[in-house]
Amino acid sequence: MGIPFRDSFRERLGRLGVNRDIADELFSRFFLCHWEEGIWPFVRLGLDESRYLEIEFAEVEMEAQDGVWIGTEDGPRVLLGYYSSHFSFPTLRMAELLTIANQMKGHPAAPVLLLRGAYLAADEKAPKDAISRWLQHVPGIKPEYVPDVLADLVKNVVPELRWRNDSKLGWINDSVYSQRNPESTMSVLQRPDFQFIKRFFDEA
Repeated sequence: MGIPFRDSFRERLGRLGVNRDIADELFSRFFLCHWEEGIWPFVRLGLDESRYLEIEFAEVEMEAQDGVWIGTEDGPRVLLGYYSSHFSFPTLRMAELLTIANQMKGHPAAPVLLLRGAYLAADEKAPKDAISRWLQHVPGIKPEYVPDVLADLVKNVVPELRWRNDSKLGWINDSVYSQRNPESTMSVLQRPDFQFIKRFFDEA
């Protein structure tokens, strides 16, 4: 996992002449106190006046975990899945990502952040035109490299994945790793969470 962040923080401040005790005090004041309360940095992507999607950068049991959440300003906040060494994917159907991508407020490349959790099933075609548009806005990717990056991204296919639209729970899948599989032992979602996800995307 590399150098723990606390040690890296000490090392970097040490290069500036800051001693270990002061570095630890700053680490506690600006980072540790928030983490112990479960407050993590996040990127919020607004969809309309109420609905939003968040990517949260957390640490859970000494493991970095990038969680994807949806919520409303006056309602619940529900986990769709997360990326880590013990990942919980898929988070989204590609059709859902395409729909909310058209509603996102902010940077036009933002949908790229959600692609790794939007697995393609065997019977789906990759939306190459849409992904190409997003990639063209990614800082640092030169236009001539977009086709190569696109070719790699559209390989995110899981042939055995199956989604089905349940009349009460909405779109659920059969991946043992997915939060959106009500039969998965990895899923922390309860029936009201699935129903919220259904309403969230029905309103999209």
